[in-house]
Amino acid sequence: MKILICYDGSPCALEAIHDLACAGLPTHAAAICASAGTTVEAAEMADAAAALVRLAFPSWSVRSQPLTGSPARALIELADEWRPGLLAAGSHGRTGLGRFLLGSVSHRLAAEARCSVRITRNCRNSGAPRVVVCTDGSEAAMAAVHEVASRNWPGKASFTVVSAHDTAKWPAEHEHPAMQVAEWQALRVARAGEAAEEAVRVLHNAGLAASAVTGPGPARKLILSQAKALDADCIFLGASGIEGHHPLGGTANAVLLHATCTVEIVRPGSQAAENR
Repeated sequence: MKILICYDGSPCALEAIHDLACAGLPTHAAAICASAGTTVEAAEMADAAAALVRLAFPSWSVRSQPLTGSPARALIELADEWRPGLLAAGSHGRTGLGRFLLGSVSHRLAAEARCSVRITRNCRNSGAPRVVVCTDGSEAAMAAVHEVASRNWPGKASFTVVSAHDTAKWPAEHEHPAMQVAEWQALRVARAGEAAEEAVRVLHNAGLAASAVTGPGPARKLILSQAKALDADCIFLGASGIEGHHPLGGTANAVLLHATCTVEIVRPGSQAAENR
């Protein structure tokens, strides 16, 4: 697996490095620690990050990469060139109150990088991470489920699959409106349950302890409330889904901005298995 680690010397960036230890990453991987700034400053920060990563992951092949210019642009260009399976960065906001607290660089990386992106918040470096896995049955959501299943998690890790049914939306016009609403609601509930069952089956087949939670949407509200109730360490979700037209998908963007834990956004085609 190839991992691009973004480091700017801040406590948030340091936290992102510590967070990698509870991300289920492989024993052997290739990593680049990249920092942007003046030539000397960027080199010093990148070298410092590489030293920390080598200490935490002695089996990884790690090198440093100083960058110049706009941090977000430089990091995205490096990711496009090197094509990592995962880009890891810290969040400059711990309260999840919006884009400003998230940090413009982190938000742009999550929105524009073509690989999966992990944005760290409130890392506890837990030996038994609690992971929320979101699904709506879409290709993007199942990519996130398979990514989780491909990781090397500690035995005490726990996984909760969350699938929402938003019954507030239904097709217009029907000769029997009440019947239409009831049928549509039942269909959405059934689809959410099927999506959750499929995701749990994938995780169980990978030997992971997983359970499912389904409930009324919007999806972002159910995901965030479940993550809070479970005191989750990380939320995994696809970059886009059935709903939303934001570059990240409406649900993914909302979760990224408002979650109080780490969020990993998975893009189809960037699964760990394809980058080993």
